[in-house]
Amino acid sequence: MSDFKDAEFKEYKIDIVKGGSKMLKEVKGFIVEEDGISTVEIVVIIAILIGIALLFRKSITAYVQRVIRNFIDTAPAVENNEIDMTAPLPTD
Repeated sequence: MSDFKDAEFKEYKIDIVKGGSKMLKEVKGFIVEEDGISTVEIVVIIAILIGIALLFRKSITAYVQRVIRNFIDTAPAVENNEIDMTAPLPTD
């Protein structure tokens, strides 16, 4: 691996000296690179998350209902009896 890094550095030095396009080579290297996350890994992670959600669905549902109920119960009531309902309608 060290030889590869050294070779890459030497190539970079040569590009600077020759005035070559290092950016184009970097883009090509990025496209060919396989170090990123693959589609299979994403599908496996999603499957695991769905499995956990199905396993604990009753607990999750109860928790969400409790949070919503608590939010509704603690929300202030909106009461405004000072609205003037005799206001004229807007004209065009």
